[in-house]
Amino acid sequence: MHGYLCNQLVVKDGVITGEVTGPGGGEILDADGKRRALEMLSMLHGIDRSQAICGGDGANDLEMIKVAGIGFAFHGKPLVAQTAKYRVNHLGLDAVINFFVEAWPQYAA
Repeated sequence: MHGYLCNQLVVKDGVITGEVTGPGGGEILDADGKRRALEMLSMLHGIDRSQAICGGDGANDLEMIKVAGIGFAFHGKPLVAQTAKYRVNHLGLDAVINFFVEAWPQYAA
């Protein structure tokens, strides 16, 4: 993984407050902001968006999911689950590694 941007849970005195901020405590990333973040990270790392991997669960994730090479619904709400090419409905984010043949035991070096 070479980079990420995400909204952040607010933690106060070691307890999650239920509030959310944007990256670095700034504005919350909306659908357009998430797509633009993907475009900027791709540019900064010298890759095409087709080489990017993005996942999300809500409608505000759809724009970045659509433009990423591998865009997936992660325990997605119905609209996202129907729209995304790939879905992770069970397990954690570590399940995404199974999208890649290199992780399959019969192909591992």
